Amino acid sequence: MKRKTLIGWAAVGAALSAMLPLAAALAQTPASRPSQTPHGATPAPTPVLVELFTSQGCSSCPPADRLLNELIAERSVNGAEVIGLAWHVDYWDGLGWPDPFASAEATARQRWYSGHFDGRVYTPMMMVNGGEAFVGSWAKQAQQSIASAAKSEPVALGLTVAAPDEGGALPVEVRLARSLGATGDGLALVVLLVEDDVWTEVRRGENRGRTLTESGIVRSTLRGREAKSQTVTLIVPREVERENARVVAFLQNERSGRVLGAAQARLP
Repeated sequence: MKRKTLIGWAAVGAALSAMLPLAAALAQTPASRPSQTPHGATPAPTPVLVELFTSQGCSSCPPADRLLNELIAERSVNGAEVIGLAWHVDYWDGLGWPDPFASAEATARQRWYSGHFDGRVYTPMMMVNGGEAFVGSWAKQAQQSIASAAKSEPVALGLTVAAPDEGGALPVEVRLARSLGATGDGLALVVLLVEDDVWTEVRRGENRGRTLTESGIVRSTLRGREAKSQTVTLIVPREVERENARVVAFLQNERSGRVLGAAQARLP
């Protein structure tokens, strides 16, 4: 059964059955397209980072949440391995419903992105590989943007995730397929813990009475400016359902916002 999130109220009833589950466990090896593919073989999908800025207090957001859920569940979309993230912003929290997953970090990230585009901040907003922004519920636009991003040649990343200890410390080894040297200047390596298939009963605000299902919720983050292979430690919050958790890592140009490579792996 899936967990329900209730903030300030007692939990009610049993959780509904999950939507489309994630496919079998994500590979622990780099997920980028090889430079050469044997004749007749199908190229490996190119990892594409899809970020959704959303809020449980926003009545326009549930359709975008469902779209992201579907992209994450499908995984392979138009030649891309979709790596989906849901950033819950906090500027809706005073409008009837305090989103339990909202953070100032998510809001700051969205505003940082907006500085590379038209300066607008809104929900739901979807970003594809840090290079294109649009309304998060526009499924056709999402498909087109993902297909376009899948034609790129990303920096290959590999992830190895160890079992977390009793305190929730989670060692993550990030491997770059090649040294970036001077080209790594201005790049940030971001490592996150995300949780899928989370159910929330909303009791107030614009989504009052709805039960929301959300995937890709960002629960823990690390950001470093060394674009090199390394081992980092994430913290797994106690309330996270570990069987529904993923680790995501990506390289991002801090000047342009462009994502140059990404990978994901399930917790062991």
